Amino acid sequence: MYSETKIAIPIFQRNKEDILKVANECIIKGADILELRIDGMDNPNPQIVKEIIEEINFPTIATNRTMKEGGS
Repeated sequence: MYSETKIAIPIFQRNKEDILKVANECIIKGADILELRIDGMDNPNPQIVKEIIEEINFPTIATNRTMKEGGS
């Protein structure tokens, strides 16, 4: 079985405005998937995370890394 490799770009920004700006830049530069690092957000409220992902409108995974995993 063949599967195409995809490039996921992590987005580690503190607020919605910066997240959307960086996401747009990553999409323009050719990202296949975005990784929204919610452990870096000032307000990682689930509703805000959902709104951000909907506004990005691009394949996105949300991760919440622990300090042991390199998160904040």
